[in-house]
Amino acid sequence: MNPEVASLHERMAQGGDWRAFQQEIARLNKEARTQEEYVTVLEAHRNLIAVAEHCFPPEIAAEIQRIGEGEYQLFLNVEAMEGDMINPVMLDRITAREVAAGRLDPESDFRKLAEAGSTVLGDSADMRYDRKLGDSIGVAGLVVGTLAFFLISKGIGMVIFVAGMAAGWIINEQRKRQAMEATQVDRIGRGYK
Repeated sequence: MNPEVASLHERMAQGGDWRAFQQEIARLNKEARTQEEYVTVLEAHRNLIAVAEHCFPPEIAAEIQRIGEGEYQLFLNVEAMEGDMINPVMLDRITAREVAAGRLDPESDFRKLAEAGSTVLGDSADMRYDRKLGDSIGVAGLVVGTLAFFLISKGIGMVIFVAGMAAGWIINEQRKRQAMEATQVDRIGRGYK
């Protein structure tokens, strides 16, 4: 675990500048790589927001609570990022974990949207693979098959067309499977099952 993350609770317990801790938590959330690091940072964020009522006047503390909730949801979205996209399945798992830990209301709109997004959109990991080769072979089969259909023989053209499309589909499916397997290995390495 990142030493800064590991010592965060201890350093916060000693007291200090509230805003400096808030900025540090935001930075550490961006740098976190494992589920354990994210959870530690989220717990620290919750504790920091909770003590705001003791550090600020009531009207400012209420505003900090509201902003803190938005920041918390942003942190969960950052944790659910894979590549440059939020993975709906990961966000569902993460929000379920947060509900179980008591940090997120199970009836919150955010939790409901995460759950629905997972069901409707599925795992975005199967969208992040290189389709260029498979698509190129499919298009080449289409073009060569069409030319053969009109210039040589309808039968040969159909065979080339079907073979090219099938080869492109098979290659894309293999790459998709490899991307999903690589994503699973990465998730396990970061502490997600």
